Amino acid sequence: MNDIDLAVPLMDGPSYDRACSLVPSEYVEAWEWFLGEEQRGGVWTSLPHHTKEDSPQYQYRLRIGSDFFPVTRDSGIFWPGQDRVKQDPNKIFALSVHNSKKSFYTDVPPLYLDDGTWVIKYSVQAPGAVGSRDQNYNRKMLNCMECGVPVGVIFATEVGYKVLGLAFVERFEPENGWFVLHGPVHKGGPDPRFAPDMSYLKHIPVDIEFAGQGATDDEKVRYALRRERLGQQWFRKQLVAAYDGRCAVSDCGVSEALEAAHIENYSGPKSQVASNGILLRRDLHSLFDAHLISFEPVCGEYRLCGSYLLDKTDYASFAGATLRQPDERQWRPDTVFLEAHRIEFDRSEKKREKAGLLPY
Repeated sequence: MNDIDLAVPLMDGPSYDRACSLVPSEYVEAWEWFLGEEQRGGVWTSLPHHTKEDSPQYQYRLRIGSDFFPVTRDSGIFWPGQDRVKQDPNKIFALSVHNSKKSFYTDVPPLYLDDGTWVIKYSVQAPGAVGSRDQNYNRKMLNCMECGVPVGVIFATEVGYKVLGLAFVERFEPENGWFVLHGPVHKGGPDPRFAPDMSYLKHIPVDIEFAGQGATDDEKVRYALRRERLGQQWFRKQLVAAYDGRCAVSDCGVSEALEAAHIENYSGPKSQVASNGILLRRDLHSLFDAHLISFEPVCGEYRLCGSYLLDKTDYASFAGATLRQPDERQWRPDTVFLEAHRIEFDRSEKKREKAGLLPY
């Protein structure tokens, strides 16, 4: 499976109920624990597997039968070993993920969306991060993504570990090193909040792909890629109209040089809306995706801010440039997404400085 395949979410409309049929019973009991802790809203002073008898959280640890059952371990991506849970060694699913304030990973805190869901960008397991062991941590997460199996999410805060609940591994971004987690997932069949919004396709003729026939994995990949290309075309069409066919920063009006840039690439087709995009010249789009430029609020408008790496390049002249926004409010960039991009820009800048990267 190549990087293009991995970047395409193949599971449409995943659900808790469907996932229960794909995993061992111990996973379902663990999911019930995550749902219960999400409702309880408590904060753990340490991860559940490190919680001692004198801790008030001790009583809330998961037990299956009379035995304590771990829902976490020290490594961020966790699944129970074969001594605890018997499952197909070729299709083992991650059970939970957590971050740590002492980690060198830069997991992005939850981004809360208007539909009541949240998104977390969780760092992939880096090569060699667990010594000489290679347990294919990322493969377990990819299995969850491909089959629509949720994972439990625990996020470290200033006061302790917060159980956020369950989330789907909605997307893998190999170019950024993220798994995109989208929650909360609850019982009750397909949740429309996690079903791709395909309304933009009603204006685009689409042939029936499989005509009732079973599809191979390769056909599913091709279908997902084709559908995503159609969505990208519609997304670009919206932005070209919203920005009158001119770059929002450089004012370039050469159609062939313009691209539709996503601000937050969080969930495939659902992100193909004008409020999650900016029409940018191709080179500026590349810098924006690489978090070498971003936009910050200044006196009621957004101004371009650039990385120190660009200080000696021609792009330095764009520093402070105003982000031109569409006249109609519905087409303007979502301020939540712009702020999230700016936060990631700041994180990337600190990483570049720490690595000692020199200006171009």
